[in-house]
Amino acid sequence: METLSEPPPVELVIGQTTEEFQILHVVLRVPAVGVEVLGMLRLPEELRWDRGVVINGRAPVWLYAALVHLCHPARWIATVDPRLGGAVVVVRHHPDAPAIGQVIPLAPELIAIPTQAAD
Repeated sequence: METLSEPPPVELVIGQTTEEFQILHVVLRVPAVGVEVLGMLRLPEELRWDRGVVINGRAPVWLYAALVHLCHPARWIATVDPRLGGAVVVVRHHPDAPAIGQVIPLAPELIAIPTQAAD
């Protein structure tokens, strides 16, 4: 008899993709996540390292730190701050990348968190 597996407590979903960046949505599937999820994190295979990665979603600071580390191969990494209307560049690995601290403007609909994963 086949058993259905539980969805992961943290799901990482690629959202909007442009020539310059792609948005990585952090979707929490449980009310509270514990540090044990750090060993379960798997970036989507479709993530491209030849552009920036914008991390978006409500998650603990330690989870964001782990995601920034996992996304190290990207040209640059930014995290969304809706109060600033975009994403703040926190890491850059390429001379053509935006400056550290630069805000990449994002339309509100681009940073809406998906409520369910794509099949």
